Amino acid sequence: MKTKSLTSPSRCGVLSRPLFSFILSLIIALPVFGQSSEGETSASKSFIGVGLSTTGYYLIGKPKYEYIAGVTPFLTIHYGYTLSRRATLQAGVGYGANASTLSTTRYVSADEIYEVQKTQNMKALVVPVTLKFTPFNPHRKLQLYANATLAPTFGRIKASATESIEGNSSELYNEETSAFNVVATGGLTLNYKMSSRLDGFVDGMIFYKNLHTRGTLHNQRPMSVGIGLNYKLK
Repeated sequence: MKTKSLTSPSRCGVLSRPLFSFILSLIIALPVFGQSSEGETSASKSFIGVGLSTTGYYLIGKPKYEYIAGVTPFLTIHYGYTLSRRATLQAGVGYGANASTLSTTRYVSADEIYEVQKTQNMKALVVPVTLKFTPFNPHRKLQLYANATLAPTFGRIKASATESIEGNSSELYNEETSAFNVVATGGLTLNYKMSSRLDGFVDGMIFYKNLHTRGTLHNQRPMSVGIGLNYKLK
């Protein structure tokens, strides 16, 4: 017995209006925040950092897989550049893996059961690029930033499925495929200057958008938080 695919082919999504406006505002604001005030050095500084986050990233394989899974790269490392005293740009990388199983059962008759079991083993790299800025006094130890991130996600999915009826089972597929998605997020960052070179931060997400409109993936909007450290290089 063959199963039918319940999903339609993928299409590229676009940024929602609120998030698009948010990112556009950041870009427009950068020249203003980038102007040096009197006594401010024009030299920008780079930094490295590490973060812990609960942000999940969803990936879609082939339509016949019929369900969506994702990864959560709890640990990410990043390199950043100080555009001005009020704005920074950073790029990072994180790795995540996940194994998930979906079972569906239905009664064909009173004593006959049809069952399908599907598994997905997923591994992925996430490359978040984040812009942060603040309109407030840059000399404060405790500072509030707005942040906007685009995170391409590159993954591999090993998927398999079997169906069984009356005790007889058969394999529907057993294969490996690549998957790709881009996630856009926006939120707030609370930054604390622990020393002249070491900062601690806490991130809170307000916007989450999968740039992929197929099926239930379009509606996945998990909220998340993150913490981390930044170390300024010489």
